[in-house]
Amino acid sequence: MKHVALWALALAINAAQVAVATAGGPLDGATITDLAAGAAHACAVPDAGAVACWGDASSGQFGDGSTTESVVPVAVTTAGTALDGTTAVQVVAG
Repeated sequence: MKHVALWALALAINAAQVAVATAGGPLDGATITDLAAGAAHACAVPDAGAVACWGDASSGQFGDGSTTESVVPVAVTTAGTALDGTTAVQVVAG
């Protein structure tokens, strides 16, 4: 999947497709191998195996230490964690 889109249920009645800007970011030119959506954020695994998330980050959902929402994908950092040097194959967003 070269284009990333998030299907969201608006007010549990209207489904809407929202395009996600990927140019210049961690998903630029990537093929998405896994995608997960939480209540107000989403995360994707590109073929390179690094996770990127976007949307609401008020509870630290992106894993980058911030609580700032983003409409563009933000790379999830694993440096200095137990996941350092690993390749993601699946992501879950709760």
